[in-house]
Amino acid sequence: MRHIPSAKSLHERFWQQLVHDKDPDRAKATLKVLRNLLVAWRDRRVKSQEMLAEANQLLNGHGVEYIRSEDDDQHEAHGAYYVNMGDTYTPTLLLDLDRDRVWATDYGSWVEAEERAGRKFP
Repeated sequence: MRHIPSAKSLHERFWQQLVHDKDPDRAKATLKVLRNLLVAWRDRRVKSQEMLAEANQLLNGHGVEYIRSEDDDQHEAHGAYYVNMGDTYTPTLLLDLDRDRVWATDYGSWVEAEERAGRKFP
């Protein structure tokens, strides 16, 4: 089964960047739409590519990008798509392809965790 972040996790990760224009009602509405989008993806009513493209719009991202670890003797390659937020440590949505899971995290922390698990990234 696909896993998605909770509504609480989305709020904790994205509230500050969404409320930057000082409009809390708009930020709440955006978080609700984002959560509904992720539920639709989890329930397979929306394709991954569509979910990521819409999340990019909702988060005012800079496009969707792909990262893949290198194969080695101990680990198969591991890949993910993520919304590019312009900074490695700005919260984003990341679709971990091997785990079939969406994370509300920052790209840099995800890569660091994968490297601690023995994967290497170019």
